[in-house]
Amino acid sequence: MSCRYVSKLSCEEKRAQYDLSNSQETWQGLRDEAVNIGSQFVNYELEATQIKERIHDLWDELIHAAIAIPTGGAEHDRLVTLVLSTREMGVLARRGGSTILHETSYGEEAILPNGQRLWIDLPYFIEDVQAFWTQESVFLAASKRENLATWTAKLCAAGVFANELSSVALWLFKETFEIFRRSDKSEAGGNAEQISMIELLPACTAWMQFNNFKLVKFAVANRESQSANEKSLGALTLPGELAKNAQIPTNGFSIPRWVFWRQRLKDLHEGGDAQMMKMTRACFEAMILTGIHIGVAVPGERRYLNNLFRALDEELASREVKTSIGPEDIAIDMKWAESDEENA
Repeated sequence: MSCRYVSKLSCEEKRAQYDLSNSQETWQGLRDEAVNIGSQFVNYELEATQIKERIHDLWDELIHAAIAIPTGGAEHDRLVTLVLSTREMGVLARRGGSTILHETSYGEEAILPNGQRLWIDLPYFIEDVQAFWTQESVFLAASKRENLATWTAKLCAAGVFANELSSVALWLFKETFEIFRRSDKSEAGGNAEQISMIELLPACTAWMQFNNFKLVKFAVANRESQSANEKSLGALTLPGELAKNAQIPTNGFSIPRWVFWRQRLKDLHEGGDAQMMKMTRACFEAMILTGIHIGVAVPGERRYLNNLFRALDEELASREVKTSIGPEDIAIDMKWAESDEENA
């Protein structure tokens, strides 16, 4: 029996009952639970407090399902579709009176204690996702955090609370690049101060791989961080000490902040061991041509691309056997992007 159907259990006890070994069964169970919550509301079987608890449990298991799925496959896409299809169930309504209902032309709709509607507003979803990221993600192994980042980035790219979910990326990049951290793997991880950059980098790369276009558009628009609870997240996305020292002029997304993150990747790459060099290159390459692909002017990108083509031509000319080559076949130099006269 899923812990969603067992009341008066702690969060840890509920999570201990999750069986996430079969992604198809997990998806089906989550979908069925969303339908059941709505059905039991329509049939007067749930009160407001019960709906709230069941919804929080649903989102918590969904988050842990995303954590359990390795990056690289299509299973995260199915979980994104699950959220979208749940939202598309729209406003649920029934006939009759209740303190949690609001009269409409077709009945009385479910209004949760926070004012959100079932299911069209995906009540408590963004609060739970943001809270998990900022309060619990530091306890995850790097690969698990990468899995969570993949799912969250894909949700944001699909337009699910894009403004609010982007604040998670802002928090993550701030934590990775804007404060002083160990570069090697921490032996005593477990909180935001102790976790190392090398443990955070895979999640940053996932965000850039799956949602770089929306993030750079937010940067161009100087988009401020948005949170379901500004007291809990807003202050956490302010520029870190290293960004302040670089005089980054914004509390949200901006092109100067974007370029600062890219510069930090270059610095870490130049001073890192083989593992750090590999990880920073992956994140840098997921980031470096973002603006060019969608017609957004980002300093350094055009110059980098020109230098990359030049290096590829030189490498091809030096080979006795002519064959096709790509950026992965050469040693790139992140300094290629340090200046760009076109965008100065």
